[in-house]
Amino acid sequence: MKERTAHANTIRLSSPRAGGGVFTKLMKIPGVQLIYVSALACTRHRNIDFIQMQRVGRLSFLLFSEVDMITGDYITKTKDAAAEIAAERSPTGIILLTGCQSALLSTDYKLLSEEIEQEIGVPVRVHDGCRLCGFDEEAGGSSSVDQLLYAFIKPAGKSEELSVNILGSAELDGSGELFSFLEAAGVQKIN
Repeated sequence: MKERTAHANTIRLSSPRAGGGVFTKLMKIPGVQLIYVSALACTRHRNIDFIQMQRVGRLSFLLFSEVDMITGDYITKTKDAAAEIAAERSPTGIILLTGCQSALLSTDYKLLSEEIEQEIGVPVRVHDGCRLCGFDEEAGGSSSVDQLLYAFIKPAGKSEELSVNILGSAELDGSGELFSFLEAAGVQKIN
C-alpha cells in the first residue's frame, strides 16, 4: 500500500470562525504582505489585529497626512511603500488595505495596483470594502474578502500523472474507503 503523506506544496486556506474580521481572513494567505494605507486616526479601530499581524511581520503601515491627500502624493508614496516591502520581504503578493480618504478622492486602485504590479513583479490586490472597523460590508453571497483569499492562487502546471484533489474542512483518514476507491480507479496521486 502506498504511503499517504501531505504534498510538500499543500496550500490550506480557511475562513475564520465567527468573530474574525477582514484582517484575520487575509492573514490566511501564505506569503502575502498587507499594507495599511490610510490616515493615522483610522488605525485605532483594529489595533489587536494590527498588533498580531505586525508581530509576525505581515503588516506595514503607510499613514497619510492631509497634505499627502490634497496634493495626491499618497499615490507616489503607496507605490514607493509597495516597492520597499517587495524588496525587503520578497512577498508572494501584496494587499493594500485602504481607508475612506482614498474612496472620497475616487482613487483608481485598479490602475494603481496594475502599475505597482508591473514595477515590482508580484501580484497586488486592493481591499477597499472595509470602512472604519475592517468588516466586510457585503451581506450574503461571495464577499470581496473571500475573493481576495483566492486571488493569489494560480493553477499548477498540468501533470501527466493521474491525480485527484480532495477539498474539505476536515483531515481525511488515509485508511478510509475513498482512498481505496481512488487507487482502484487508477489514481496515482491523491492531494
